[in-house]
Amino acid sequence: ASLVAVDQNGSAVACTFTSGGLFGTGRSLPGTGLMLPPPATLNASLTPILVVNVNAGKTFMAAAATGGGPATAAVMQVMGGAFIDQHDLEEAVIRPRQFAEGPYLFLEPDADDSQERLKQQGYTPIDAPGMGRVNVLFCPSGIPDQNPRCDQRTDPRGFGLALGQQQ
Repeated sequence: ASLVAVDQNGSAVACTFTSGGLFGTGRSLPGTGLMLPPPATLNASLTPILVVNVNAGKTFMAAAATGGGPATAAVMQVMGGAFIDQHDLEEAVIRPRQFAEGPYLFLEPDADDSQERLKQQGYTPIDAPGMGRVNVLFCPSGIPDQNPRCDQRTDPRGFGLALGQQQ
């Protein structure tokens, strides 16, 4: 799970957390109802990120992603879509994703790359729907700003909630 928040002054938080699975570890402390945390050796890929210009005192993005290995790639692809490709935030979040691990390239349905071209480049393409779950808040002009224009999105691959208020 993850959450992101930014206030009108540009103070921001991006937080990710895990209990090791969709319903935690499945272990509880007998007689208490308390869920036990995952073992310290859990290999979870959690990616909180803030994009801030410290010199200008502005926050541009708060993002957090979960979902194992593809989480980092997912948040980087959303950032690239918003900052570099200048897609609106909704488009940046819903675009099909890719994730490379060694010779394997995991592709969501409708990904742009042709599987034949990827094979020629030495990859083994594998269909993999629903990679990474991103919560993100993006302010293209930065915040604080006289007329802030911010948008927030929750990845439809997950079950999060994105809320915001413009002043």
